[in-house]
Amino acid sequence: MRTPLRILPADAENPERNPPVLTLREQAQYDRILGVAEGIMARRGSHTITLSGLAQALCISAGTLRRHFADLDVLLAILLCRHLRQIARALGDIPRDAPDRPQKMRAAYLDYTRTMLGGYTQAHLLLVRDRQLLPDDLLSNVETIRHGLGDMLAHGHAEAALALLDTRSLDAPLIAAALTALVAAASQRKPATPALQPTSAAATTPRRDRPIPSTPPWAPRDDLALLRGGPRLAPPIPVRPPIHSSA
Repeated sequence: MRTPLRILPADAENPERNPPVLTLREQAQYDRILGVAEGIMARRGSHTITLSGLAQALCISAGTLRRHFADLDVLLAILLCRHLRQIARALGDIPRDAPDRPQKMRAAYLDYTRTMLGGYTQAHLLLVRDRQLLPDDLLSNVETIRHGLGDMLAHGHAEAALALLDTRSLDAPLIAAALTALVAAASQRKPATPALQPTSAAATTPRRDRPIPSTPPWAPRDDLALLRGGPRLAPPIPVRPPIHSSA
């Protein structure tokens, strides 16, 4: 199995050296690549394009594109992480003491991820549709950020909340009702704390004062009787015959 090209630059980079700072021209080029790539991937599907094809669409060389992104998987992962962090910032702008804060956060999520016609934005379409195409080493980081976002929306019910919010057929009132029912059902399923059982007198009796059991502790178990549901029986203790002295 060949090592992906995106991993080799990280291995070759000196960890003690800071990454190079982009010039204004390079930063503008970087932002333009992200913007164009997001639109093309959303319309055509990230799995249908190639790095050289994207470079041609941008009117740049493939080498210039690779200077910023090792491959299309890295480019897609960066787009998704940037989108998730932007959503997190939008939710974080809602004051913690705001009345009905959970409802306002869900509304902000929908506003940021849906178009005026109710469809997904380009970035969110890539997240919902294409993120599972990423290799595991890139997908894990995306899923970590996404799960943290879900916990902001409904702590302890991240995946369920995100699944409801990303269902295009549901509006804000239906999502709120479904989440309320989900949280209520989950609270009912929590096991109750077991009550403390009263301690028996035998358990509190000191060992030296406890009655001596009739079955010696060294007696072997009757495993066959135990499997059949019968009591555990100790084998009979052999009795030595009396010794008669000769006359």
